[in-house]
Amino acid sequence: MSVKQGVESDMKRSTLKNLISVAVCLLFLLHPTFAEGKIQYNNVRFKQLSITEGLSHNTVNAISQDSKGFMWFGTRNGLCRYDGYNITRYFHEEGDSTTISHDFITKLYNDPCRNVLWISTEQGICKYNPQNEQFTRYHIEGNNKNSVLFLNTSDSRLLTGCSNGIYQYDNEKNSFTPFILNEGKGENIRGLVEDSNNVLWINSNKGVKRYNLKKEQFEPLPLNIRPFLETCIQLVMLPGNQLLFNTPQEVFVYNINNDSLYPLAAIKDIRQFRCATTDTMNNIWLGTENGIFIYDQTFRLVTHYQQSESDLSNLNDSPIYSLFEDYNHNMWVGTYFGGVNYFIYASDQFRIYPYGNSPNHLSGKAVRQIINTPDNGLYIATEDGGLNYLNSNREITRSERLHERMNIKARNIHSLLIDSKQNLWIGLFLRGMNYYMPKENKTLSFNDGMGKNSSGFCIIEDETGKIWYGGPSGLFTLKKQNGSFQLKKVSALPVFCMLNLNDSIIWTGNRQNGIYQINKRTEEQTPLPQFSSSKLYMTYLYMDSQGNIWAGTNNDGLFVLNKKGEKLKSYSKTLIPQHYNLTLFISS
Repeated sequence: MSVKQGVESDMKRSTLKNLISVAVCLLFLLHPTFAEGKIQYNNVRFKQLSITEGLSHNTVNAISQDSKGFMWFGTRNGLCRYDGYNITRYFHEEGDSTTISHDFITKLYNDPCRNVLWISTEQGICKYNPQNEQFTRYHIEGNNKNSVLFLNTSDSRLLTGCSNGIYQYDNEKNSFTPFILNEGKGENIRGLVEDSNNVLWINSNKGVKRYNLKKEQFEPLPLNIRPFLETCIQLVMLPGNQLLFNTPQEVFVYNINNDSLYPLAAIKDIRQFRCATTDTMNNIWLGTENGIFIYDQTFRLVTHYQQSESDLSNLNDSPIYSLFEDYNHNMWVGTYFGGVNYFIYASDQFRIYPYGNSPNHLSGKAVRQIINTPDNGLYIATEDGGLNYLNSNREITRSERLHERMNIKARNIHSLLIDSKQNLWIGLFLRGMNYYMPKENKTLSFNDGMGKNSSGFCIIEDETGKIWYGGPSGLFTLKKQNGSFQLKKVSALPVFCMLNLNDSIIWTGNRQNGIYQINKRTEEQTPLPQFSSSKLYMTYLYMDSQGNIWAGTNNDGLFVLNKKGEKLKSYSKTLIPQHYNLTLFISS
């Protein structure tokens, strides 16, 4: 696997892992926005990399990606490389010229023409040599500016913006030579972009200038924007030959092609943006002291992200120091106190209901089962936080209220079933099973007769209304007769999952001994020949619309069977990570 593929793989792996382990995810596959791939900005969720994950510092001044797919983070205490799994750190070492020039990184720039990563530090610049993982330092004559800018022009020249002007990299001499020197003292280059007309826009503390690369001469600024550019702070080139810039009073977008000027919404917090970029939809992301502001292509404010104590999937820090879109359209954010935040492209197509302590969070993080309710809601069973209810308006009723109403005494819930009479069966860990009748608001408890400390791992109802209940204590049936339920033990085998195969057969998936079929009438147990091994730990049985049965195991992969129990396909455990305990939820 290449490094780039490794990063791509980790994006998928990281997304899957967090969706499964932290929250309940509902993927609306038929929603038109999913097919189009548009970002749902009201559902963007960020993940973080900080010193806990191996960053050398939580202040991230610069972000870039090299041609191999590695992500690079420039911090105020070293340079970090991320391969999708691990972070490698690089530091300055006194007396070793093959290390980075200084630990305080100010800028990073991937040079696609030379396949080189350039690093600007507080004390000089250097480039990374991937062959030996060493650095080559460079000296620019007369420069005393800590942060040096880099730009590849349309004719493949590498330019640097310095304190005394613009320098050009000489490939043959492997050094930087003067290109445009400043006319006056005290002029520092702080912005350098090229438009589609091969014109450089040079921003300094003395204002903005234009330089025609083809004609090799300066050109006057357009009259329409000349007064604003005298106090320009930041200058960024956007798609469509447009300039984004700000003054102390406002933020503007200037269309070079038609000489038109558009102010962004007058929001005080965005006037002093530190960084800006565009996403795959050409929306503008502005990084400010107060989070990220996103504008669409018509320059209307779409959304604002900032640190939120109530929503841990938002930014973990508001001061934004760097923004970067990678090859796969993922967005990376460098913060001042929170390290790197990143958004995986298209992960917003999932709606996530996270674990937390507030009323709009789930009360548990280990989701065991999800079922539909008659009113188009969902019951969500968790192993560490009890039962939750999600209504059709996406509002959560937490276990604290549900357990009091339903008289549930345990927080570890393993299975759920709404039967044909619209009553709720709840399988508990070490507490047997509860039967809740919402019309009467009454709960019955079934534990006696099921063995000491019985646990309900799975519950199904057959076509006769009989309830089948399985767990470590075995397989039981409950049938209502003369106004009361009759409990009967059918098998002593530990049952983990069940499938109502047809009107005469039930399959049970066991923690040992594979799959058994149970005759509903005679209750005779017969192991499936190919799935009777004592090593097989079955975790799930599901019948698809074609009548095929999907059988999940704990360590032996995924199998597809026919109704006779014959193996049709198998998917090895190398294709399915072992550390994912997957539970299927099929919504009607």
